[in-house]
Amino acid sequence: MTRNDLAGIQRTRASVLAQQGVKIQHIVVDGASSDGTVEWLQEQRWAKPSTFLSQPDDGIYDAMNRGAALATGSLIVFLNGGDVFPRTWTVREVAEHWQAYGWAWAYGITVLSKVDGRVSRIHQFAPFSRVRLGLGLSAVPHQATWMQTDFFRQIGGYRVAATLSADMDLCWAACQVAEPALIGEVLSVAEEGGVSAQQGPGYYARAMRANVKHHGNSVTGSRVIDGLTAWTVVLWTSIVQIIPTWWAKRARK
Repeated sequence: MTRNDLAGIQRTRASVLAQQGVKIQHIVVDGASSDGTVEWLQEQRWAKPSTFLSQPDDGIYDAMNRGAALATGSLIVFLNGGDVFPRTWTVREVAEHWQAYGWAWAYGITVLSKVDGRVSRIHQFAPFSRVRLGLGLSAVPHQATWMQTDFFRQIGGYRVAATLSADMDLCWAACQVAEPALIGEVLSVAEEGGVSAQQGPGYYARAMRANVKHHGNSVTGSRVIDGLTAWTVVLWTSIVQIIPTWWAKRARK
C-alpha cells in the first residue's frame, strides 16, 4: 500500500522480489499518487498473477481490502510502502510454519526503524493476550501478521469505519474465532511514524473500547467491568503519555 512515496515502494518491491524458495503474488495498491509512483509501477514487469492498482481510495484500510480482493494465494500479509522483509527467506519461513502447524493466523516481531535506517524500537506482543488487545494496552504488529486468505475474508477484512484502529479491530475479530500462533522471529522491518503514531493520549484504549462494543462482545466477561476498566486504562495511558511531554517542555524553559 502506498501513496506518494516512490522511494518507499521501490524498497518494498525490491524486498518482495528478493524472496527465495516460494511463489509470491505481489499486489501493489497505490492511492492515485502524483510523484512518479504510477509511472514507475507501469514500467515494472509483472509476472501473473502479480499486478498493481492506482486509484483513489477511502484510506489505507480500504486500499488493503481492495488488494485482498485480488489475492489468490493461501496466505496474505500487508506491507506499507517502505516496509521490507528482514531476510530473503522470510516468506518461506512463514509458509513452512503454516504448513507445519496449520494456523488460521499468526504473527511475529516487527522492527521499527527511523528514516536513516537506525532501529527505533522492537514491536513484540508476546504472549498473546486477548485482554491486553481488547483494552488497547498492546497491539499486534500488522506488518508481521499473516492470515489464511479465506480466514481474512471470513472475518470480514478490515472494517474501514474503525479508521486508524482498523488493524487492531481486525485482530480482535480474528481472536474471537481462532487464537493466533506466535512466530518468534522478526518478520518485517517497518518505517516508524505515520498518522497512527501522531494520535493523542489514550487514543487506542478509547478506540478499542468502541471496537469491542461494535462487535457485541466483552473483554473481561462483564460489560460493566469492561467500561470501568477501559476508562481507567484511558486515564492511565493518557497520564503516562502526557507527563514526559510536560516534563520535557518544563525542562526547556
